[in-house]
Formats: sequence, C-alpha cells, structure tokens
Amino acid sequence: MRADFGYGPGNLVGPVSENSGVPTGAVIESGTTPNGDYVRFADGTQICTTTLAATDCTNTEGALFASSSSSWDYPIAFASGTSVTVSGSGGVTGRFASFDAPTNSQVTYKVLSTVNDAALQSPTAAAIGRWF
Repeated sequence: MRADFGYGPGNLVGPVSENSGVPTGAVIESGTTPNGDYVRFADGTQICTTTLAATDCTNTEGALFASSSSSWDYPIAFASGTSVTVSGSGGVTGRFASFDAPTNSQVTYKVLSTVNDAALQSPTAAAIGRWF
C-alpha cells in the first residue's frame, strides 16, 4: 500500500470530512459541547450522547406521571434529510424517556414514570444518524 493512501496514528483521529460522499479526512472525530458528546465516523455515521437536565415526574398523563416537555439540541447537527434515531433512559428504574419525532438538530422529550415521583433524576439520551 502506498503511504499516502494508508491510515495511521496521524490521520486516524481528527476532523472527518468528505467530498461527494467520499471520505477525505480522518477516520474518527469526537468532541464535546455544552449539549453533550459526539462521535463522527468517516463512513458518515454520527452518534450524539448526553445526560439531560434532572427532572421530576409529577404531571398526570393518563395512567402515568410525566415531566414537563423539554428539548435536547444535539451537540452537533445531523445531515439534513437523513433519519435520526433517538433512545434513552429515564435515569432510574421505573422511569423511561419518551421522544417525539427528531429533527436534524434537536428532539423534544418527556420522562414518564409509573408513580408520582418528585425526586429530581437525570435522564440520558443517544441519537444516531448521518453527518453526510
């Protein structure tokens, strides 16, 4: 293999880039913003994660109790027109996160509980999609 076509310590981790769908930068890019952490891969895959603001679940919603609705702005946007999948946890046993349809830059969510729970707990979230 020619040295200029290979990957090594100098170009494995760093800014990823592409030109017409062909990777041209490093293989893996990672970063942190006030909205969470992200990892981008040369194949176009992007993963964003965060610990969301602590919330209670005291609003009656059918047979469940819910937090107020909030939004998570991803630490870095996904490519426009691509699908983003979001998942997460309610922070503790007995709570679960509910996400609305995500956009390429944010998602709205609530935390739901089977019991009226005034304790402040921090849910987590992860979003997976494409950066190009």
